[in-house]
Order: sequence, then structure tokens, then C-alpha cells
Amino acid sequence: MRIENRKLKRQYAAHMPKSPDGDIIRIKTERKGIGKMKGMLILLVALLQLGLLVFLHLQLVNAFRWYLIFSVVMDIVTCLYLLGSSKNGRAKAVWIMLILVLFPVGFLIFFLSDERIFFRSSRKRYKKILIASSDLPLKKWEGDMPKLTALACAYIKNTTGYMPVKNTAAKYYPSGASAFDDMLADCASAQRFIFIEYFIIAEGALFSRLFGVLKERAAAGVDVRIIYDDMGSSGRLPRSLKKQVRAAGIQMYTFNKLVPLYKIGMNYRDHRKITVVDGRIAYTGGINIADEYVNEKRLYGYWKDNAVRMEGDAAQGFTLMFLRQWEFVTRKRFDYLPFLQSAEEGVSSAEQNTAEGVENLPDSAEDLPDYLESAAEKTFINAEATCKTQSDGLENPPKPCTEELPEGAERAAEPCIETLPDIAENLSDRLKNPPAVCAESSPDSAEDLPAAETSLKSTEQESGIFLPYASGLEYRDPVVRDVYAGVLSQARERLWIMTPYFVPDETITNMLTSKARSGVDVRIVLPGVPDKAYVYLISLDNADKLTRSGVKVYTMSDAFVHTKSVLIENCAVIGSANFDLRSFFQQYENAVYTDDKTVMRGLEADFEATFPECVQRNYVKGKTRPLRTLLTAILQIFAPMM
Repeated sequence: MRIENRKLKRQYAAHMPKSPDGDIIRIKTERKGIGKMKGMLILLVALLQLGLLVFLHLQLVNAFRWYLIFSVVMDIVTCLYLLGSSKNGRAKAVWIMLILVLFPVGFLIFFLSDERIFFRSSRKRYKKILIASSDLPLKKWEGDMPKLTALACAYIKNTTGYMPVKNTAAKYYPSGASAFDDMLADCASAQRFIFIEYFIIAEGALFSRLFGVLKERAAAGVDVRIIYDDMGSSGRLPRSLKKQVRAAGIQMYTFNKLVPLYKIGMNYRDHRKITVVDGRIAYTGGINIADEYVNEKRLYGYWKDNAVRMEGDAAQGFTLMFLRQWEFVTRKRFDYLPFLQSAEEGVSSAEQNTAEGVENLPDSAEDLPDYLESAAEKTFINAEATCKTQSDGLENPPKPCTEELPEGAERAAEPCIETLPDIAENLSDRLKNPPAVCAESSPDSAEDLPAAETSLKSTEQESGIFLPYASGLEYRDPVVRDVYAGVLSQARERLWIMTPYFVPDETITNMLTSKARSGVDVRIVLPGVPDKAYVYLISLDNADKLTRSGVKVYTMSDAFVHTKSVLIENCAVIGSANFDLRSFFQQYENAVYTDDKTVMRGLEADFEATFPECVQRNYVKGKTRPLRTLLTAILQIFAPMM
């Protein structure tokens, strides 16, 4: 049902000129409708099943005195077990309170909700997948790193097995529309495979465009695979459309299908946002595949989101994430290596070229120009061999090289290399010691950027570290929370956060408070228009408490902020994970940790462009609303479950 609201339209129209993709947005206001009924029915059936178990338990308590004593003992044992467990403090407090209030059935409800008991088989299956894929020949950067970057990379590597890499050209997008334009173009150029994994895939204009591209590529023999979460896409991806997708030769699988049974595993969702093309290009960020993410329809005002494109070695990490999840949902073993090797074609290693170069020498001098172009593409297509100059704030043309080529030889199209006088004798040595490249000129700060969106590609000197990583119940540690905590601890000058939900645990809360009191510029950007009123109340309550310590809290006017990013002076984290307990402890998430200057400048410019669109919230001592305070306190009890 479309809601006509002239006031909202005027607000959106006033906001649009400031949006980077305002010229393509249609002003609409719509509400979700379909899908909720299915979720409510499943929840109702699950609650009825739980109620039946509780009823039988109470009957036993009333019939047998010894069973009552048993229940008392179990409640005490369960509380002691909780106190010694690794659960976060808020979850412990909530569970202990529920166990005491719901005596004598509290312990029963707790154990029916313990993932270590009722999610054990899935954990074991995922553990086997991790072990089987742990010895793959992955690309990794073994050179020098800044000390703080090395510490963060060491934690992620030791916890998840993902490797830090360089040799990646990156592009930051401050909006969903601009990101999807490039993503569709990259998918249209795919030659081997396209992997897509999203929490939400919804029928609409965006998916129609994507499906057209995927259908054409699948017909051309490209391996196209899609994973979507059943809860996120519930009611938004019709069965008829899924049949069309599969009929087009596209493999599509559902993660954790919703069923009308009481299963604690239903609470664990695939919240990742990943697109991989040929193992050489990867996208991630806050965006899903639905019309609101490109502002093609309006659910909660202007939709603020972001994404990052990585071309090069970083794509291999995202390829591995998808392959592991694919094996998990399909329950089929297969060889990962062909898909991971395809990433090497995008950014070939010097070692591979050294081994193969002598065998592929040109047969005659007439073949020299073609050979030079081919060798340049295979060896120097990385960011360090891309020559660019600034031009009107757009992607820059190659800078002409000053070196002279032999008479009659043509210059390679894009890479800039010096002459190779004697290929047969010098190829191996020159690959071990690559020639000088033409360095691009880069802006020194965010103020020098022409716009928030930037497509500067790093040279070898300024290319940063990229470390894609995943989190989920397959890992013992709360990877998302720990990486965020590690980044927060490194901040010395600034700490900027953009997130749709702010329900952190005490570790993150205490760290933000400490940083603000130490003089660090701590800023948090939240939505001005909520999508879930109950979560929004808790988010504002948590954020407002931090303002007492000097944290600056902003809400973006007439907009829903869906961006999930952190920026400090020496690194950034961009991905799918919110600052809430679900992302920290329950959901399957992904992100990329990077100290790449291109990405950091883009994210910094995005923050700088967002702050003027926001209203800063200020703490006023003594100003309270009793009813709202009571409601928020009640909702805070259930915060660990939100």
C-alpha cells in the first residue's frame, strides 16, 4: 500500500540535491506488508510448542515432589553455569533474572535456547569445513606493516584464518545507487563465475536489472551462485521469481530456511553482503539487493548506505568466505582451488610469471608488441602498475610514460613499464625486481577530493593492507566485537562510527567512554528515521548515556542510516556488522579491515558530508520522561535478543 504524504515528499525533495545519486531517485513512500504474516505464524507455532513443553514440565512438578526439588537444584546449577560462562554480561543478567522469575521452568527455557546444545551439529559441520579449507594456498602479505595494523591483522589471522593482502585497487561508494551501477557492470563482464550472498534479496527494479545481467552471463556459461537468508528475504522474494532464477541456470540456495518449529537455530541468520566476480573483484558494505538501498522506494526516508569495491588480492578472501558458506548450505563437498586460482588471473604473482615466462616467450620480433601487452596485463595489472593523473575529480586517464620503446613497438594500453631489451635473458631478473612505474598524484586530505565518492587507485607506495574476514558461530571468539574493540583501542585522535543500531555490550561502551574522556574525537551517527521503533529507543538511550562522557551523537535528518563503518586515524572497517549484540554474538557477518589511504579518504569525506545533514543530540541534566524511561528500561531487558 502506497502512502501519499506531501510533507515527507517536500522533505525528501529538499534533501535530494545534497545526495550523490539524487538525479536517479524517485520519491516514493511504501510500507512492508507481505512477509510479516509468515513470520508471525512461524513464531506463533514455535511459541505453542514451547508452551506445551512448559505445561508438561509444570504437570510433573505438581505431580512429583522430587521433581520440584530437582527443578530447584537445576535452577541453582544453571545460574552458577551462567556466571562462569563466556556470555556477555548483559545476557548473563537477563538470563539469571528470567530463570528466577520463571521458576520452576526457567532452567528448561534456558537449555532449550542454548546454541551449544541445539546448534551443535551445525557447529561440527562448519568446523569440518574450516579444517578442510585451512591449508589452501592463499595470497598473503608478508612484508612490513605499521605496528598497530600488524596487531589487528594478527588477531584476525589467528582467529579466522584469513590473510592480510596488498595489491588491491579500491573504490569507496557513499551510496547504494552508485555502487550497484559499477557492480552490475562488473557482473556483465564476468567470464568464470559470479558469487552473490546477501541477507535481503527482494523483488523489484534493482533485482530485475541484476537478474537480466546474471541470466545473460549464465547463458554464456558463467557459473552464477546465489545465497540469500530466508528471514531477511521472507515475503520479498516470491516463489515464482525463484523458479525463474533457477530456470535460467543460476544456482540459488536458502540459508537457514524458516520452519514452524521451535529451533534456537532459527535465530542465527546470514547477515553478510558479498559479491565476487571471477575471484578478482569483490564488493561489500551495508547494502542489500532491494529497491530501498538505491532509494528507488522509500520506507524510512532517504536510505544512507555505503560499499567498497576491491579489485585484486583482497577478492580472494571474499571468494573463500562464499565457498565455505556454499558448502555449508548445500552440504556438498567440492574443490575450492579452481575458484581461488582464478583470482590470480586478476593480479598475477611475480613468482608465477617467473616460472612460466620462459615457456611463453614470443616466437619472433613481430610478436613482441603483443607479448609486451600480455606480460604487462598479467604482471602489472595491480594497483602498483596503474598510471593515473587527476582529471576533473573523475577516474583519471593514464599518464604517458617517458621511456622509449624499440622502433616499431606499440605501447601497452594501460600499464606503464620500461623497455625489455632482451626478454629471454632478462625476464626472470626483471620480474624479481619490477621496473619503476609512473606514480599517480593523490590528494593530501579529504578537502582535496572533488566529491565524497572517489575512484583513486593506489600505487605500490600507497597501497594499504586489506584483510577481509568473516564471523559466525563457527568461531569460538566474537570476531566482530573483538575487531571493533581492537580498532577502538587504537584511536588516538578520532573515532567515528556510523551504524543503524547501537546496542553494544559493556566492553564497547566502556571503551567509547574512556576514549572520549581521554580527548579523542568520538562521534556516532545514527538514523533520524527508525525502521524498528523498539530498537531505536534502546539505541538512542545507549547513545545518550555516552554524551555525558563527551561522545558526540548525531542523528541524520529525514534519513535511515544503514552504513556500518568505523574510521580512526590509521585504519577503517567497512562491512555488514552493526554495533549491536546480534552482530557481535549471533549472526554470520563479514567486513574488511584496511589502512588503505584511498578507502580512508573516501570514508572520511563521506562522514564530513554527513555531519551537516545531522542533528547533534545533547545531554541535558535533569531532563527525563518517566514513561519513556520505564519503557526503555523494560526494552533493555530484551536487548541481548534484538
